Amino acid sequence: MNLETYLYSSEHIPLESLKRFLSKTLPELQWNQSTKDDVVLDAGCGPGGTTYQLVLPLFPNVKKILAVALVPVGIEFAKKYNSRPLIEYTVDNLEDWSTLEHWEGEISKLISIYCINWLKDQQKAFRNIFKLLKKGGEAAIVFAVESRFYDAILELQNSPKLNCFLKNIETLIPESHLKKRNCTPYKKMSEDTGFEIVYCREEMISDVIPSEERFRNFYSSVCVLTPHVPNDRRKEIKNDFIEELIRQNGWHSNGFPLNTSKTGLNFRNETDWDFRNETNWDFRNETDWKFRNETELNIRNETDWGFRNETDWNFRNETGLNFRNETDWNIRNETDWNFRNETGLNFRNETDWDFRNETNWDFRNETDWNFRNETGCDCGKNSLHCNFDRNGNKQCFCEHKYAQLNGTCAECYCGVRTASCFFEDNGNKKCVCSYGYGLRQGECVDCDCGRNSLSCHYDKRNNKICKCKGGYDERNGTCAKTCERNFDCTDGRICRQAENNKYFCDCPPNYGGNFCQTNLICANMDPPCRRKGAECVVKDNLAYCRCPPGKKFGLLSGLCE
Repeated sequence: MNLETYLYSSEHIPLESLKRFLSKTLPELQWNQSTKDDVVLDAGCGPGGTTYQLVLPLFPNVKKILAVALVPVGIEFAKKYNSRPLIEYTVDNLEDWSTLEHWEGEISKLISIYCINWLKDQQKAFRNIFKLLKKGGEAAIVFAVESRFYDAILELQNSPKLNCFLKNIETLIPESHLKKRNCTPYKKMSEDTGFEIVYCREEMISDVIPSEERFRNFYSSVCVLTPHVPNDRRKEIKNDFIEELIRQNGWHSNGFPLNTSKTGLNFRNETDWDFRNETNWDFRNETDWKFRNETELNIRNETDWGFRNETDWNFRNETGLNFRNETDWNIRNETDWNFRNETGLNFRNETDWDFRNETNWDFRNETDWNFRNETGCDCGKNSLHCNFDRNGNKQCFCEHKYAQLNGTCAECYCGVRTASCFFEDNGNKKCVCSYGYGLRQGECVDCDCGRNSLSCHYDKRNNKICKCKGGYDERNGTCAKTCERNFDCTDGRICRQAENNKYFCDCPPNYGGNFCQTNLICANMDPPCRRKGAECVVKDNLAYCRCPPGKKFGLLSGLCE
């Protein structure tokens, strides 16, 4: 995949449909009830923005979040700008088991967002996912079955000016799109691998992109066609691709561009833990739900432990139910609910079993068994999520243009070319600009030192500073080739001393152009000479007009006759 990470990350905000999926759908399916021993894998993390903004808040207390992608520059960007203690970024390939085998049977939950549709051998990817999951592990996979993105690619293939470069681009298009498939083949593929399908949904989704500029920048960063055309045509094909993509997707009534695709949502379970919704969130397993402890805890009911939520098991704290075991909650049932102690278990409330609501742990089931803390964590109106880490420190996950400052989401923005923005411990705002831009007077502005530069930034005095590749040095705001002798230079250039005793390859005096073919002294004289039918010549560093051989200058006409 052709990925321009700086542009991708600076313009990319997860689509609203994926925000809902990660922040609402998965928690409703109990994916937020993880333990400190769980290991989560984000397969296809890209530059890490979605991993940090949406996956991490879903699993704040797990042992580790592994985030993998195939593109090395994406992982480098993620490590630099989206790094967190819980997240480990690595370059791996879902189709190559040799890069994944060291995690075999270790993953509790695997998330893959718009990754499977880019893979050629999808069956192999499903097999590898199956082997990665521990017994009882689950995978939630979202992928595009069809997309206007692919329609735009196929349309450009028929363009007369570009089709000579785009002969075999069908390899960039998923088979599901070319054959207009639905989710059925993927369900069979999963079941043949060994998965049990717990939840599957296919739907057409249209997301509104908040501005046309961001739409253009984001989809330019993932234009897969650029490697197929010459360098001098790449800007052209990007523009054509974006225009076709906008035409395919159309516009929302509010004037913003749309992104439309048909997606498949699959929740797979390797073995026993089947979170089914047969009636009213009946968390059952016909054989295995025994709430066990490998040593002694066997909280059993010899008749009917079904944990059904039909009427009675409504753990609400709306009518004064405090989970205390001082006087009110004597959990007893003279006949059926017999909490036995056959192996020495004393259910006492001396220290450990203290079901109190002192810290707002409101065990209520208003929607889908969400054990929430209503009032303990608040980062303000511009936050996406709030939680506490293992040390009790508040973590704020903020909307675009905001970052955590003193426990709230404060505005943190340096213009449309901001790659990331955060506040340092002392409260100072720190901006990282997109590639090709630098921070000047608090705003990310153009900062270009040429194609031979490594980086560009502005110093405290707003002077442009260029860091150049080996064999190049900064000269007049660009990275120019350095030299020691004339034969170090090409294209008609010679090695000449410049300012600061540096030597650069440059055209001879009074000459310029790509190959030093233009006499600069004649640059201003050439047009008037041509109007007279003469040509410009240089003698003793002076330019004058001379008639061609066989012609003389007419004093009356002022022309070469």
